[in-house]
Amino acid sequence: MTRKLGLLALALALALSLIAATVAGCASKPASRVLVRVGIQPGVFVTPYFIAKDQGFFDAKKIEIKESSFLSGAAMNEGMLSGNIDLGYLGATPAIVAASKDPRVAIIAICDLSDGGEGIIVRQESKINTPADLKGKKIAVAKGSTVHRFLYEVLKNAGLDPDKDVSVYDMSVEDQVTALQTKNVDAVANWEPWMTKAEKAGGRRLIDDSKAVVRTYDVIYVNTDFAKKHPEAVRAFLAGHMKGAEFKNTKTNEAAKAVAKVLPLQPDEILTTFKLFVHPDLKAQLTPEFFGAPKEKARADIGYDVDFLFRQGLIKNQPDLAKLVDTQYLMGLQR
Repeated sequence: MTRKLGLLALALALALSLIAATVAGCASKPASRVLVRVGIQPGVFVTPYFIAKDQGFFDAKKIEIKESSFLSGAAMNEGMLSGNIDLGYLGATPAIVAASKDPRVAIIAICDLSDGGEGIIVRQESKINTPADLKGKKIAVAKGSTVHRFLYEVLKNAGLDPDKDVSVYDMSVEDQVTALQTKNVDAVANWEPWMTKAEKAGGRRLIDDSKAVVRTYDVIYVNTDFAKKHPEAVRAFLAGHMKGAEFKNTKTNEAAKAVAKVLPLQPDEILTTFKLFVHPDLKAQLTPEFFGAPKEKARADIGYDVDFLFRQGLIKNQPDLAKLVDTQYLMGLQR
């Protein structure tokens, strides 16, 4: 009898030990991280993202990032619309194009405001010295991009009809430098780093978007099905991005060194390019110049882009601006 009681006590002790170990294991097990598939276009405009990765600003306890690179917004949209990325960085106009095809796509924050990061390049020896001189010329641009809208704005301000007075060719930015060199076109409209590449290959900057009437943005967009399922993950991503933007704005030299690790540019070249992009941090995004009431200028500018794309026949449906620009995740960072 004593032996049976002893064996029972031993079994009970072992059972309690296993239960305790299981409970302890569950208590110490970290919450599962959410995989965020991010699309980027390698360039200085995504500096806050590069810094956030370099400095560890993305909360590793909440999110795991899988990165995919694309050469253009149109290529990235293929990834978004096919469900291969959850979130991405691209120009406002290609983001609008995606949303016109799938209402589940929404813009959730501004990445940057271009201040000279997009423009029109002509050959060095060209007699084109003003936008008005583009009359009768051949111009290459990636249609549906933010610089496409800028090009039309420049032509109209010069008194030209973009649809009649010039010949506009749809061309990827990577092909434009060669087309300009070989004189297949008279001018190209593109963005950094392709502007600098065109200039180094014998081009000359005619005008850039620091003179733009309607501001040009790169944005962060998301698949809203993913965002609704993982709102904390989206907020964690945005929080990391905003810390990256603040770092770039306050520790510029260190930021340039961080970006030089991932782009084929020297820190001094990156510092020069930094001047062409305004990267708003969280505080700036919540001001009326971006998404703060009552002005919400960024939302209004994006609305202008929607109208432009529709007038050009580049989108068949005009996305509802209230749904297209969804700032709930951005506003949630105020808490």
